[in-house]
Order: sequence, then C-alpha cells, then structure tokens
Amino acid sequence: MLCGHSERRTLFKDDDNKVNKKVKKVLDTGMRPILCIGESEAEEQMDCTEQVCALQLAKDLQGITSMEMRSVVIAYEPVWAIGTGKVCAPEKAQKVHAFVRGFLAKMFDQETADTVRIQYGGSVTPDSVDTLMSMPDIDGCLVGGASLVAEKFARIANFK
Repeated sequence: MLCGHSERRTLFKDDDNKVNKKVKKVLDTGMRPILCIGESEAEEQMDCTEQVCALQLAKDLQGITSMEMRSVVIAYEPVWAIGTGKVCAPEKAQKVHAFVRGFLAKMFDQETADTVRIQYGGSVTPDSVDTLMSMPDIDGCLVGGASLVAEKFARIANFK
C-alpha cells in the first residue's frame, strides 16, 4: 500500500506525521507499505534532494524497528518527474538510491539497508527502464501512467 505519495502529501495535506502513522498501520495489518519520498522541482533546483529524502525517511520511519523495516519498500519519486514525462537521469537516480540505502544503514543497520527494496518512480517509460534498472541500487520501478497502456507496461515489466 502506498504511503506518502506526493499527490497525497500535496492534495490531502498528508504530512510526515500522518505518513508515519500510515506506515505503522499498514505494517500492523501484515501488508507491505511502499513509502514514497522525493523532492519538488524547486528543491531539486536548490540541490536539496538528499536533505529532503533524509528528512522524509527520518520522520516517516520513526518508531519502525529493523525487523519491520525489512517489510517496507522505499520508492524514490522525484516529484518534478511524476506525470511530466521528465525522467531523472539514471546516474542521479542511482546517487539518490545509494544515499537512501546509506541513510537507512545509519538509521537501522547495514544488513537492514541491504535488504530494503528501493524502487524508482517518476515517469518510468519503456525507453528509460533498461538504463534505470542497470543501476546497482535501483531494485525496481514504481510505474504510474505507463501502466495504463498494456504494451508500455509489458515492456517495462519485462525489461532486459
């Protein structure tokens, strides 16, 4: 279940406290939360991506144990890329994913950080999936609009 998606944060004013409660509730029900984090276009232009992601992770995962964390999926979704057709450069996405994994290692431990799946979301397309998935810290994709077109989604799901 998605927690913290940018549209929920913006349209429904889901702040980090509310996102944290949702993550805990999803874990309590035995499901796997997908925690969405990411920066706005203004934050990206100010080179604040890592600070924004660190703050969201720290607040949204407050009170989560290492054992619970193994059931959480992180989705890095640069807000400026969602639904815009813009895709984060694979090298930048890798850098952010590596940062997130390192932050999780400090917050929990390295074993937990290595276990957590970190996905990329943000206008994933059939043209971008291969390069994104070739990055060592990108464990999958959270697909939005492209999932509405069977041929596009099939290509993404069957990347090579």
